[in-house]
Amino acid sequence: GGPGSRGPPPQRVLDGRLYWHVLLVLLAISACLRFATLDIIGGILSALMLCMAGMIVTDGMQELPRYALVFGMLCVLCAFFDLVPLLASLSGRSEVTLEPVQRIKSDEMTRITYTTIVRTTPFFDSDQGWLYNGSSIAMIVSPIAMLLGAYLAITAHFEVQRLGQARVDEQDAAWWRRDDFGVRGEDFDRMPMGTLLDG
Repeated sequence: GGPGSRGPPPQRVLDGRLYWHVLLVLLAISACLRFATLDIIGGILSALMLCMAGMIVTDGMQELPRYALVFGMLCVLCAFFDLVPLLASLSGRSEVTLEPVQRIKSDEMTRITYTTIVRTTPFFDSDQGWLYNGSSIAMIVSPIAMLLGAYLAITAHFEVQRLGQARVDEQDAAWWRRDDFGVRGEDFDRMPMGTLLDG
């Protein structure tokens, strides 16, 4: 089978199946952490990626040629959106709140003055409790999982393409031999040289 078809992937991809199982574990941890820290959207996204990775890994990785590129692109996209807030928060996570400080009431309107308060806490802070620190762990685990998934899926896709192209070249060579000498390609190598010269 060529790229996009169902069938067993190349042996080099099968040899790296352990890393795909590591990916499944990381995605499961990420989904659990995000649900536990009330990041519902992030949890659903991680769970969907986990289901897709599980579908690729099961049944001897037969679905990998069909879904590798799509899964790899989704991982790249998710990794980008995970890394941006992570890099911005490594020096400290900031929380912005607005508090009213002055209220002036007149006959026609009420004017309220607000103050913006930016509160920065360390990326990990024992005083902040489980939800805060759990979400910090999730912010690290998720991009690692997505980057690993992107690497595995995209390299697998190119390996499938490379093998498919090699098979096409092999078939083209067989047809070339048959067209030129009137024999099947696999018989060409067994023909005595005199047959070719006489022909």
